Amino acid sequence: MRSLIQEMIHYRNGLDSSEECSPEKIAEFEGRYRAILRKAEEEYEYIPADDYYKEGYNLYLRMEQYMENHLLFLYDNRILYVKPTREQ
Repeated sequence: MRSLIQEMIHYRNGLDSSEECSPEKIAEFEGRYRAILRKAEEEYEYIPADDYYKEGYNLYLRMEQYMENHLLFLYDNRILYVKPTREQ
């Protein structure tokens, strides 16, 4: 997930301030984001979230819940990407 977000930020920063992100590229990024979330969901089906896996499971839930917010900077060039404070 980290490398995907870095790639999205790098792509967005590489565009001119007036240039919009390509809808095809956004769709690709969203698909990869969802694929990572599906993989996490599958893994947590087999390994229940106990005390050892609690942080990873909670991160998965937050990433799923706030996906639109995390990707908003791709849709609106006025929004700068800021790393979520909790994950720093």
